[in-house]
Amino acid sequence: MMRLLRIVIIGMLLLACALHHTWSGRRVYNYGKYFANQPYLQQIGMPSQLKLPETGLIVAVIDIGMDLSHPAYKNKLIENDFRGESAIYPEDEACLAHGTAVASLIAAESREMIGIAPNVKLLPVCIGVPNPKGYEDIATTYYKMEPKDFIKLAQDPDKLKRFKEFAEARKKIILKNCANAIRYAVDHGAKVINMSFTTLQDTQYIADAVRYAASKGVVLVAGTGNSGNEGIGYPAKFKEVIAVGGVDENDVWWYEEKQLEGIPIPIRQGSNYGDGIDVVAPCCNLLHAFPTQLSDTIYQTTGCGTSLATSLATPLVTGLAALILSLNPTLSVEEVKQLIIMGCDDLGDAGWDHKYGYGRFNVGKTLTLMKK
Repeated sequence: MMRLLRIVIIGMLLLACALHHTWSGRRVYNYGKYFANQPYLQQIGMPSQLKLPETGLIVAVIDIGMDLSHPAYKNKLIENDFRGESAIYPEDEACLAHGTAVASLIAAESREMIGIAPNVKLLPVCIGVPNPKGYEDIATTYYKMEPKDFIKLAQDPDKLKRFKEFAEARKKIILKNCANAIRYAVDHGAKVINMSFTTLQDTQYIADAVRYAASKGVVLVAGTGNSGNEGIGYPAKFKEVIAVGGVDENDVWWYEEKQLEGIPIPIRQGSNYGDGIDVVAPCCNLLHAFPTQLSDTIYQTTGCGTSLATSLATPLVTGLAALILSLNPTLSVEEVKQLIIMGCDDLGDAGWDHKYGYGRFNVGKTLTLMKK
């Protein structure tokens, strides 16, 4: 009898420990206190509070570089040894800013801002700046070039010819490194991969890597592109990828033209649209992290600023995919995608349309669907 009682007591203690572990493994995140700084959180239906599991789910961010010491997310980073082939890694704004912004929109947690999924771990897979042999002089300046620099370049036939040769060599390096980065992320435990990059070329490198990731149950998210044209880029165009377009603060398709000094024609930019687009997300004037070594004293103080592009819409949806899997890791890639689609607020024409896909994603609605 005493032995039976002892077994019952031990069982109750083990159950209590298990219950305590489950409870202590969740944490309440207060999104509401960031609504003033980040109005897009309310636009996407973000609940004011969420109790999230600290599962350590890994989200990979594939980009050219990132400020790995930024306080907004530095404690969430997973160290890794990935290096792009034939690439350099400059420690400057032009190389670091894009990846820093993307990472913060997914998982930041600081005084100034919060990411969509602050409970996850980030795997920064940085491909660097392409440095093709024989074009090293161009490689170190290309990624800093502004529109006026390209106009000037076009006026010199010899320089333009060499630049086109460089661009072709650069493209091959980027595509190969992006494909290698996708495979690396999958093999190092990523469950969601953010791809805030686009190319018009359907290459076997990227196609094979995307299919490999999907076959391993990894959710892939990519932006449609920023030229404002019909026709979305790759990898977003692959059926295995959630393709994300952009809208402004009023849920209107993002498009604008700017007249820049010294450039005879307007510079147009906007969210690419067309067959294959799945959802849209806010992409204008989003608060996000900037590299802390910038010379601007405001950015040095807060580490934050604002900008726009579908590159910024993409990590918002990536964040939701990460939330879904952290709450239910048994879901398939297709189930995650359908939950995001079914939770959308329909925009434009009823149902799917070329500019908005199935609509602007809504965190609250998708999480509610998960409870049914």
